[in-house]
Order: sequence, then C-alpha cells, then structure tokens
Amino acid sequence: MTTRQFAVCVIGAGPRGLSVFERICANAAAEQPNTELSVHLVDPHRPGAGNIWRTDQSGELLMNTVASQVTLFTDESVELAGPLRPGPSLYEWAGFLTVMGTLEELDGHVLAEARELGPDSYPTRRFYGHYLEWVFQRTAATTPGTVRVVTHRAHAVALDDAPDGGQTVRLGDGTVLRDLDAVVLAQGHTASRTTGAEAELAAFAERHGATYIPPANPADVDLSAARPANPFCCAGSG
Repeated sequence: MTTRQFAVCVIGAGPRGLSVFERICANAAAEQPNTELSVHLVDPHRPGAGNIWRTDQSGELLMNTVASQVTLFTDESVELAGPLRPGPSLYEWAGFLTVMGTLEELDGHVLAEARELGPDSYPTRRFYGHYLEWVFQRTAATTPGTVRVVTHRAHAVALDDAPDGGQTVRLGDGTVLRDLDAVVLAQGHTASRTTGAEAELAAFAERHGATYIPPANPADVDLSAARPANPFCCAGSG
C-alpha cells in the first residue's frame, strides 16, 4: 500500500495557531494509517503562548475573560470537522495543578495563582500562557505516530508558490520549508502602522509635555515616562 505524505506549515504558534494545530492532529488521528503528515509550527516564541501570552510578562497584566470561560478544547457545542477532543478549561486546569501539588517545570507563582483562582477570577496573562503551553505539549504528545511535529523558533520572512504547485516558506534563520501542501497564517496581534488619528494624538501629547502610548501589546509597553498625574497621558488598547 502506497504511503501518502503531506506537509503543513502553521505560521504563528499562539492561541489561534494552537487551535489549528489541535484540529490538524485530531483529524490526522482519524485518517488511514497509510497517511503521513509533517506539521511545522513557526514562531520565535514558545509554542502555545506565543508573544502576546508569554510567561515572562508582569503578573500585574490580567486577561479580560474569567477563568471558567477560557478553553482551547472542543465540546458538543462546537461545529467542527473531525472528532471532539474535550479537555479542561483554564479554571479546571488550575484545579488540576492544585491537586497535583507541584510540577517541577512551573514557577512557584503559577501554583500560587492556581490555588487562589476562582471560576469568575480574571487570571494573569502569564498564567494563561502556561495553560497554552501545556495544551501544546499535551496535543503534541497525543498525536499518532504518523504525525511528525517540528517547531521552528524563528520568524517567517517569505512565502512563495513553488512551480510544482506546493508552497515554500523561508525563515529568518535561513531555513527553507519546501513542498508544503498548505500554509496557515495565524499571526494574531501584529505590529501596526501609525494612523493619522494616532499621529495627531502623539503630536498633541508632545506639545503639552505629555506621553502618548499607541495600541500595542501591554507587555511590550514602556510606562516609565507616563506620570499618573499627567492629564494628557493617552493609552491605546492592546
């Protein structure tokens, strides 16, 4: 029997890319055993958390959704292709950590937050990042033997169509991924150019000796120049 080989590249390994990865693996498990699949995950940050939810950010930054309403798993309420693969919500995962008592790879603050977290609590962004990394590890560990998972800690810098109909992705470290049957762009929050309105706000703030902070990832914003008493300090949503 001829073995069919496919290759997929997911650019961006944060929550969106992780959801795509989970569905790819779930569907691959239901395919015939003569199908081999290579899944390339491209992200300069750790797979799962990505940049926005990275685990080294300040514990003062919170999510805007309560713990019991956050999950990366599927249930009967989801319309999808392939089998359901239920799993714990963020709140249920916190309870799992509490029962386990300790996990060597997690920092002490993660376990402390897990013990204090309620279903209607707003978790820290870094705690969600740890959950996302766990989801990735669980998904990768439960893939069938016909699926090969390769992570690339690099930026994707070019995407081209190959003459044979496939696609090619070039990475910032010089790696070239060839013969790709599909490429998924799951880049999430990316840097944006300054709009005219934002430029006007920045100029207004400068004229008045104030600080304007444009929309950005909160973990990357330098707030040292923002004085709490400054009436013209403007912060964009991140």
